[in-house]
Parts: sequence; structure tokens; C-alpha cells
Amino acid sequence: MPPLSILIKPVSGSCNMNCSYCFYTDEIQNREVACTGKMTYTTMHTLIDKAFEYSDSECTFAFQGGEPTLAGLDFYEEFSHYVNSHSNPNNIQIHYAFQTNGLLVNEVWAEWFVKNQVLVGISLDGPKSIHDKYRKDHLGKGTFDRVMEAVQLLKKYNVDFNILCVVHAASAYKARKIYEFYRKNDMNYHQYIECLDPLEAHRGTFEYSLTPNRYETFLKDLFDV
Repeated sequence: MPPLSILIKPVSGSCNMNCSYCFYTDEIQNREVACTGKMTYTTMHTLIDKAFEYSDSECTFAFQGGEPTLAGLDFYEEFSHYVNSHSNPNNIQIHYAFQTNGLLVNEVWAEWFVKNQVLVGISLDGPKSIHDKYRKDHLGKGTFDRVMEAVQLLKKYNVDFNILCVVHAASAYKARKIYEFYRKNDMNYHQYIECLDPLEAHRGTFEYSLTPNRYETFLKDLFDV
């Protein structure tokens, strides 16, 4: 059996940020049930049970959102406790991945990440002027400073982390500036994903729209730098 990887959204699309380009905000607004609430412990336990039944080599539990920290640290402590106390006759290797905007990350979270060898992804679109343009909280305030505090905390606790950067119209021609900012701040593992327009919208009509030509330019410049 190949390695098993499960993407888990424990709070559905709920989020404590209000990014202008958020694909999931549009998705939530266009489905019958916007958010299904927090995953129950019963569902959690069933998910883990079935993962152990199916896998015979290794399994990755990857948490995403919305914003997965909104489930609360107790949820994840129960998750890892249940995994660790589970009968594991096949000696399955367990891995954790966690994608977060960083706003709720504190020392207790960092300790849980380290204890469970969690690979953390931090959403950060580059330096302050680029990140804060679209990644704001529900009060309309930029989030750059708070995300950088989370990054410094992860470094302090030696948490393995990478950076997830959303490429949009305002950053498409600034690959060098973004890349050099990451390297200057000792962020050496990056993911670059394209900004998506709302599902039913005409493509390329939004301020943040990433056209194919813009994305091509970004990737070429990034490769060169």
C-alpha cells in the first residue's frame, strides 16, 4: 500500500483573517452550508481508526483551513494522544503537517509542534508592503507584524517550518524582492502558489488577479534569482 496522506479541515472554512483574494471565502459563500463547524472528537477518532486500518507503511495527517488553530490546542493534543495510544501492529510511521496564518501561534503551540515533530507552513506573502496589501484581519488591519512574531517563535523553538507565498498581481513582478526578503530572514524553504479568482467570475478582472503572463514572469524571475 502506498503512503497515505489525509488533508483535514477541522474547522471547515472558518478563519480569523479576511484576505482580499481568499478563494475559500468565495467557496463558502456559494455552497449550501457555509461552514460545518468544528470536527467532533468522534469523527476525529473514526478518521484515525480508519487511517490505521488502511495504511501499512506511513501516514501523514495534514491540517488546513480556513485556519486550523481555531479548533484549539486541546483538539490537537487529543488527536496526537489518540494516535500515540493507538494499537499500531504494522509500525506505521506517522507524520504531521500544519498550514497556519500564524496569528494564534504562541509558545504552547510551538511546544506541541516540537513534541510531535510537526512540519508547519506559515502563510507569508513577502515583505510588509506586499503581505499587508491583501492579507488583513477582520478589522482591516495588516497582519505582517503578527505573522513575523510567529515566525520568530518557531525559530526559537526549532520548529521545522516553511513559507507559503500566494502570488498575485501586486507581487508578480517582485519575485526578487520577495525571495531576498525570505533569505535575509533565514526562511529557506518556500512554497509559491498562484492566486485564484472566484469560481464563477470572469478571469483576470480583479485587482489581485494573477494572469498567465504575470505568473510566467514571476516563475522565470524567481528561477533566475
